[in-house]
This record gives sequence, C-alpha cells and structure tokens, in this order.
Amino acid sequence: MLTLLKAAIVTIAAAVAAAFFVVPLYFAGYISREMIVAVSPDGTTEAVCRGWYPHGMEYELWLRRQGELFGTKIGPVGSESTGRCAAVAWSSDGSRIVSATTGGFVTLWDARAKGRSGSLRLDDLVYRGEKERPYSTPNMVRAIEFESENSLRVATCARLWARTHRSEDAVTCASVDRSDVVPIGGQ
Repeated sequence: MLTLLKAAIVTIAAAVAAAFFVVPLYFAGYISREMIVAVSPDGTTEAVCRGWYPHGMEYELWLRRQGELFGTKIGPVGSESTGRCAAVAWSSDGSRIVSATTGGFVTLWDARAKGRSGSLRLDDLVYRGEKERPYSTPNMVRAIEFESENSLRVATCARLWARTHRSEDAVTCASVDRSDVVPIGGQ
C-alpha cells in the first residue's frame, strides 16, 4: 500500500511540475526545435531559425548571444504554407541577416536593430521553367548567402516528391543544387 501511495504522489508531483514549468515555456516559445543556425562573423551571436516543437506550423528567427540558452525572438520566417526555414546567413560585416524558406520567401533582417528590413519572393527561381505556379513548389531553396552588399546567392534544387508523409521526404532533392545571384536592391 505504501508503494502505491508513493507512486501516486510522484505522478501528481510530475503533473504539477509540467503544468507550472513546461507548459509556460512551450507557449513562450522556449521549447522549440532548432532548424538552422548561422554564427555571426565575430562569433558572438547565433541566428537561429526555430520551429515549434514537435511539429509546428510556424518558423521564427531568434538571436542568441554566446552563452545564452534561449535568446531573443526577432520575428516570423515562414510556415508550412510558405515553406519551412531552409537557410539563414549573416552579411560579412554582421549588420544584416537573411533567412529563406524552402518555398522561396526571403526576409532581410537588421541585426543591430533586431528587426525586419525587407523581403522578397524568389518565384523565378522556385518556379523555374514552369508555366503555372501551383501551390506546391517544384524547386526549393536549399541555401542562401550574401554575395555582395546588394545581392544574394541562392541555391535551389528540384524537389523530390515522395509518397510518404515523413518530413525528411519533403525536403529531399532530385537534382544537384543550382546557384543563382539575386539582386536585393538598396535594402
């Protein structure tokens, strides 16, 4: 009887701990999965693209200083409808960050002000050679980096569609990555 009572107390304590500690952390965005991490040129800050745990629909950019556990949420990067977070990169001077989704939505961030400074869509790369632009993208963004102050280098590949619902099948390439330079203007 004493063993049963101890097991009940441990179960109740675990439920209370989860309600008071884990649930608020989840809703505050601190329990999430890191998708993509890019380190600043000076090595002191990480730009982290996170998705809600375990299978969330939203992806956000966070900045985390060296030694911090969570960091600061900067803003939304993408979603399951616009594409999963595919890449994050810093400019060579560390003043700007770029994030891209598999569906070709690119967001430019001011790293110092910790805010969004612009966005663009890579439809010409994602729908390359297609007459129609369906919901599902035939090509997907795999990597992005600053080519110069006013341009980005974007790697795309043909998406390999699979008949399974596994998340890793949705981001598999059927071709070799292709690299293109995209102007971003004076942003």
